Amino acid sequence: MHAAANNSQPELIDPAEVARARQWLTPEELAGLTKLRPWVASRDLTITWLAIFATMQIALWARSVPVYIAAFILVACFQNALTLWVHEATHYNITRKHRPNDALGDFFMGGPIGLTVGQYRWHHVPHHRHLNDPEHEVNPLAWTCIRGAKLLKEIAVTMFGKYGVAALSRYGGIDPAQAKRPGRTRAALAGFAVFNALLVAQCVLQGQWWAWFALWCAPIVTLTLLIGNLRTMVEHQPSSDVCDVGRVKLPPVTRVMHSNAVERVLIAPVGLHWHYEHHMFKAVPYYRLREVRRMLKERGFFDQTETIQGSGYVRTLWKLAMKPGYGLRVVNPFFTPSHEHVR
Repeated sequence: MHAAANNSQPELIDPAEVARARQWLTPEELAGLTKLRPWVASRDLTITWLAIFATMQIALWARSVPVYIAAFILVACFQNALTLWVHEATHYNITRKHRPNDALGDFFMGGPIGLTVGQYRWHHVPHHRHLNDPEHEVNPLAWTCIRGAKLLKEIAVTMFGKYGVAALSRYGGIDPAQAKRPGRTRAALAGFAVFNALLVAQCVLQGQWWAWFALWCAPIVTLTLLIGNLRTMVEHQPSSDVCDVGRVKLPPVTRVMHSNAVERVLIAPVGLHWHYEHHMFKAVPYYRLREVRRMLKERGFFDQTETIQGSGYVRTLWKLAMKPGYGLRVVNPFFTPSHEHVR
């Protein structure tokens, strides 16, 4: 799904989605599921921002190292949520009109953390169209080896800013290899200025100017990226076999995730824990994906043997890293795949 060249209203459902849906959902059901409820998104986004300011304020009041650490973690989780709000805007699930959708996404969601909807869409559309195809995927996370101690290495290099520097290079227009990536927008710059000014004021007025850097800027280039990267690996990496095959074309895996309440809030908010359903029906907004899962489950969709399921993000990440034989084998395709089939 992408914006038309003339910035007109985008196509809502691509033909492949319609073909898949015919077996499991009627056209009337799908049309109903794609109807937007703007008040729901407005409410939930407001809650996200209130949680950010409240977390910052509690840390500023406490003036305690353990509380600062907890705030750093929570702010990273909420920044991850803002990133996933940008993801929602990427699919025109804020409003179906291109310009208002992107302007709202840039001001309230992406701009404050240095993103724009257009930049996110630039690499996300190929992800949907060419899942796990190295010739088209921009972000190589599905091929990142996390087997054994390499998981700890991946965590360490991310927390020390390796990917943060790369992200600043990409989104800041420094990397010439990313020349075709869309640039900043006025809405994104305005969102950055307004929300960061509020956060800076919150810290400065309470005599802790440095807290803006420590609790807001630092997570953006470290823990926020780590959460997003590991989540994507869990959703799309077939198995630890990727350590042995190099960057070759992989099976287009999207796991059906059965996550708990904590993971849904901190790791995969904004409906991303219904990630399989999202890949099936991109035009269905996040607050309707629960209905999609229920309907598909009732109709036996998840009983298909080719449906790969995972019992939570943390547990699945651990199994990909530490349990040989888990997942969909790539090196030895005749090996029986080991994965939960949760009913």
